Amino acid sequence: MKRCVIHVGMHKTGTSSIQQTFWKQLDNPEWKYVDLMLPNHCGPMGTLLVDDSMHHQKNERDQERSVRRRDKVKNILLEQLDSNARNFLISAEVFCSSAIGVDELIILRDLLSSRVDKILAVGYVRPPKSLIESAFMERTKRSYFELNFNNERLYPDYRRQFSKFYKVFGKTNVLLWKFDPSTFTNGCVVQDFCTKLDINFPVELIKSSNIGLSREALAFLYTYHKYNAAYSTGSNSVRGKRGHRRKDLLMFNRLATLPGNKTRFSWDTAITPMLEERKADIAWIEKRLGVSMDEPHKDAGPVIASESDLLSYRPQDLQWLAEQLGSDYLKRWNPQMPPQVVADWMYALHNKLLDEDEKLVQNGDAKKTYELI
Repeated sequence: MKRCVIHVGMHKTGTSSIQQTFWKQLDNPEWKYVDLMLPNHCGPMGTLLVDDSMHHQKNERDQERSVRRRDKVKNILLEQLDSNARNFLISAEVFCSSAIGVDELIILRDLLSSRVDKILAVGYVRPPKSLIESAFMERTKRSYFELNFNNERLYPDYRRQFSKFYKVFGKTNVLLWKFDPSTFTNGCVVQDFCTKLDINFPVELIKSSNIGLSREALAFLYTYHKYNAAYSTGSNSVRGKRGHRRKDLLMFNRLATLPGNKTRFSWDTAITPMLEERKADIAWIEKRLGVSMDEPHKDAGPVIASESDLLSYRPQDLQWLAEQLGSDYLKRWNPQMPPQVVADWMYALHNKLLDEDEKLVQNGDAKKTYELI
């Protein structure tokens, strides 16, 4: 009997580590990580399912391109499923997004059913506070996302993300687990994933990714994006000098070296009011998990209660920023620099990193700047 396991990767639940670990490394008669040309299957699954549902909104030329892209992914997927493995694994965060609904999952279910006997949807579900904190950091890595605790986009909306899997695959074919590193096999999400699905995989081949930023580093990045409008367009655009993915990694990797406190939102000011309004949604996911989603309610260390907490800085961190820029900035820094000046210095740092990267590119030694440290 052949089985396909769909890892419905909720954001910030170790999905990148799982994907990077299994891609091109999990391939044996028992288990095969489906090779769709990328470790993260979001792009291919979007092409296969979302493009297909959008055909009626495109002109004829775009429709033809979409059909070709979709058919390419479809043929690769079916070819992979025709191999001799007993279990196949597909992993993509896009499954939990609003782009994939019941109709798109039915398309996928029917396609997979032509090659496998059983389909299982699995995934981790992260408790709301830690997810909100982590998701906000992830958004801030890429662009300005205003810190507003009334913003609906901060809350995960569990029912919207997961109810569709029960509708399409049936209750017995959906396995959801609470994302709680304290309960994981050896504290590792990849090992825990392997244990839950009975995947025999060498521990030494496990890869970790998505290292977080300290609260202090996040404050610098948030300030940079908030005051970045003047740098976002035109000939001085940082984004224009290099592809934005590479650009983001350059800045993120440097900020990741700034030590500090963990990023934590205030229970009283930020989290409790948000969760009080969503008790029904939390009760819905707890019923399916069979465990509570409660988290420790003690605020340890400095917390973020409002945007102003991300626009103030410790003197030692401002000195760190000056050190990254060189002696001229070390002469000019002071312990009470306003946000606009910090944003200007961050812009200068980003350009410095791009110049250094350009030299690495010219010397053929730029691969490491694509990777998170």
